[in-house]
Amino acid sequence: MGKCLTIVKLIGIGSLGLSSAAFLVSNYKLVPDVLKVSSSSVETLKNKASKLITVLRLQFWSLGSLSTFLFYQAFSHSPSYGKHPYLIYSALAFPIALAYNYYFTFSDEQKLIADAEEKIIYKTETKLVKEAVQQEEENSPLDNSVYNDLGSKSPKFEEKEVSVQVPHVSKVELSETTYKDILKSLSNSYNVTSAILGAGFLLASVGYFGDNLK
Repeated sequence: MGKCLTIVKLIGIGSLGLSSAAFLVSNYKLVPDVLKVSSSSVETLKNKASKLITVLRLQFWSLGSLSTFLFYQAFSHSPSYGKHPYLIYSALAFPIALAYNYYFTFSDEQKLIADAEEKIIYKTETKLVKEAVQQEEENSPLDNSVYNDLGSKSPKFEEKEVSVQVPHVSKVELSETTYKDILKSLSNSYNVTSAILGAGFLLASVGYFGDNLK
């Protein structure tokens, strides 16, 4: 049992380390290489960036979820004296990194993959509106007084054409400059993700060496 738990822990630690390393390599090697693509090969730039994001997502979700699952299994199947807190803390590294990616990275990745972003464009449209028109008061031909015997008249409504600015959401293809700017921003986000996973890897490694059940 102890040997099986040791293998489970080591695979979990390795998964975290590999996932963190993948983001580091992407941030300091792959993304700069993509940004160096000649301006005359914009299509190549976009294809490389899209493939990079797809591969990173695949390794992040697979290795990250694997590490969380294994650390949880190691904790739940360990005897009471082997249920060390580092297993739980290490298991939380991937969910925290995933939450960060969802709020700060996912939308930019989607823009690059789709090669488009949503923009609000205002268009002028003509619409018919009803306006109340005050009716003229009728005066008596005898003493020029205003008729009040029937009370005030209800207002008259007339239709009138007016020009209004109507917002429309439109998808616009990303320019090369915008594409590279988003990619640079994405690189910074990957750095944070790598740091979160790396902290989990470091914690798991230190905890494992001090683990009395291995």
